[in-house]
Amino acid sequence: MSWYVHITRAERWSEGEQHPITREQWLAYVESDAELRRVTPAEIEANKPFVKADDAAWIEPRGDGTDKVLAWFGYHKGLIDVRNPHVETLGKMADIAEHLKANVVDEEDNVLVDPGPSQPTWRKPVPRRGEGGASVSLIGIVGMAIVVIGLAVVLWLLLRR
Repeated sequence: MSWYVHITRAERWSEGEQHPITREQWLAYVESDAELRRVTPAEIEANKPFVKADDAAWIEPRGDGTDKVLAWFGYHKGLIDVRNPHVETLGKMADIAEHLKANVVDEEDNVLVDPGPSQPTWRKPVPRRGEGGASVSLIGIVGMAIVVIGLAVVLWLLLRR
């Protein structure tokens, strides 16, 4: 099972299109970072459907002139994502996010606070207004039921006379 982590300017990764990192900003960053490079056509073909034209490879140069790919950074609809990142990759994502004035957010909208040397620290998303969960609506339903029962009892007492 895959786990995706995203670099986004939005509070929730699914809203990346509303607060995008533009394609131009992403590609300019890739060009400025010596550890990243644009993917090659051969890499796109070999890694379909996970690697696309605007993606980048985080690389470690080898002595023989080739690169070892440490992670694929995918650009899609205003955000950057990495599939199944390791702790080191989360650190690289945090560096990129800082430069792009963005956040690192997982699939459940938890925000990466500290990639840490061995264990990352995540912060749960702040609930939005109206996202109080079932407990709020359950309290509202129980309260309404008590009021209705109370009114029914009062009406019964008045009609009984």
